[in-house]
Amino acid sequence: MQTSKSIQPDEVRALIQAAPASHILRLSNDEYRDAFITAFLAVYGNINASDARKILKRKFLVSADSNFLENTYLQGASELSVANYIRKKTTTFSTDKRINPENKKDVDVFCKFGTRQISVEVKCAENETNPNGNAFVMRTHGRIPDHQKEYEKMRTSFGEMNKTIELGKNKDNTLKQFLVEAHDKFNPNSGVDDLNVLFVACGDLPDMNNWYGYLHGNQGLFTSDPFHPSKEYCNVDVVILSNLKYRHEQIRNAGDWSLTDTFVLPFVNPHWRSSALAETITRGLGLFEHHLPAFAKFSPRTDDPRVPQFVLDMTKVLHFIGEVLSKTDRVRYFPTLPKNWPPTQ
Repeated sequence: MQTSKSIQPDEVRALIQAAPASHILRLSNDEYRDAFITAFLAVYGNINASDARKILKRKFLVSADSNFLENTYLQGASELSVANYIRKKTTTFSTDKRINPENKKDVDVFCKFGTRQISVEVKCAENETNPNGNAFVMRTHGRIPDHQKEYEKMRTSFGEMNKTIELGKNKDNTLKQFLVEAHDKFNPNSGVDDLNVLFVACGDLPDMNNWYGYLHGNQGLFTSDPFHPSKEYCNVDVVILSNLKYRHEQIRNAGDWSLTDTFVLPFVNPHWRSSALAETITRGLGLFEHHLPAFAKFSPRTDDPRVPQFVLDMTKVLHFIGEVLSKTDRVRYFPTLPKNWPPTQ
């Protein structure tokens, strides 16, 4: 409940209007902007107005003297959306809570869901600019031996076809950083009733598939031979991949502030801490509307003998969206997909 000293909706609206003209909130429709104000007040409305203004400026760049940086805004928007969703689903809820007694780092959201205590760290990867917008960008699915040598072969072949190919940056190091940072924020003495979640806001469907590869590709972080020591992120019980960044970057509907049409796909850390309990993970994930059971049962197949199984496995998220989800759900989660996608249906 807001107090008499809490920031009021009209002031938040005025601060948005004073922000740079390039700010996403100024460029968006009224429904999206009003839903932001509602979500912000619901999550932060119980603090004093001065602190609320500081959060508006720091997390969302809502201030007359702020320079708009899209990556900063998308990180703040992702945190607020997750916090607002969890607030509606639970009775005990807080943001920026310190749960690791060994340091001064805060998790983004903490809540109690039934008998479970759930800590959530939200991360949004920064966008990168392709210097050659017409180039075909090649990325590896996991860590590939001699990938630079293979890239040079492909670049030569593309050059013979008068096409340009560039080696895109693999963001598995970014995910590793997310995991290690979240590990440090979670309580090292987490018990059987605790669930520690890293919630990743990904971009569009191909981007989500790339992030799946960072977990399950060759030497992926959730494989039996990860490229980084798993003991440095064993406090993370679950990684949730979502298209939340895509929603705030390209769609911007009012419901995006409460995950209404956000695609959520969790993955359990196979290197989990010894005190983790499978039942807690299963029940705790009930907090989110997710697709893990169906995804776990799904295995992509093709009638084309020229396509090896590892290629299908590399694109499992793409196949799942195209083959398992209904057309209605595909449009709901990814409204910018071509109308004839997938082409086989």
